[in-house]
Amino acid sequence: MAAVVGGRGDALSATEWPSAYIASRLEKELMLFRCYWSGTWRPEMRLTGAEHVSSALRTGRGVVLWVAPFVLSDLVTKMTFQQSGFDVTHLSRFSHGYSDTKFGVAVLNPIHTRIEDRYLAERVVMGPEGSAAGLRAWSRQLARGKLVSIALGHRGRRVHTIPFLDGQITVADGAVKQARRAGAVLLPVFTVREASGCFDTHVGAPLPANDIEAPEADTVKTIAAYVALLEGYASSHPEQWCWHIKVSLPPKKQNT
Repeated sequence: MAAVVGGRGDALSATEWPSAYIASRLEKELMLFRCYWSGTWRPEMRLTGAEHVSSALRTGRGVVLWVAPFVLSDLVTKMTFQQSGFDVTHLSRFSHGYSDTKFGVAVLNPIHTRIEDRYLAERVVMGPEGSAAGLRAWSRQLARGKLVSIALGHRGRRVHTIPFLDGQITVADGAVKQARRAGAVLLPVFTVREASGCFDTHVGAPLPANDIEAPEADTVKTIAAYVALLEGYASSHPEQWCWHIKVSLPPKKQNT
């Protein structure tokens, strides 16, 4: 973490990040259970860039919210959009929550999804074999001009490795390609907790995703534009970034 972030993160020292990161993950669970204990509990939340969402919806072509995976983001991002009056259809993996085992999927993961689903119009699930049924259902909502969301991840049919801070990050390109196929607007979303304790969900301006003449080059260009924005949030909030996403040092630095 220290090598990838370099000298950019000043709020915490490299020795403090691991414990702060673990604390964030534990707090995520406590927030979830607090929703069970107090159905009316909501943290202080703020949506910045809502005008980008409203403007994109007015095009009628659909909107993809490409959500960066920060530790406390899964629940709070959904709460924030619902609080702001936006109905979101979210695409998630069958293993979202705790486990990809049969027991985990049937018994444990619903502990997470049961609360998160309170704040979604619909959740569409990709199965263990990466079946296309879930993706088709999600894409139909997009084709209807609806607001849909998907988290940035490193697992997919096609991935690209992009420079990230002093390292590199591997990103699946499904969000970009689905937005391009639908002619939809692709919006970057970042949710972090600021020093004040308020959760800020930032929606950026639309990402470029419409170069039909050179689709592969356009995909890389779009991912790189997203990663450039992500760098600022990850370096200023390293204890909140999900470091299980495939981030590494470049090969030449692996043994230094």
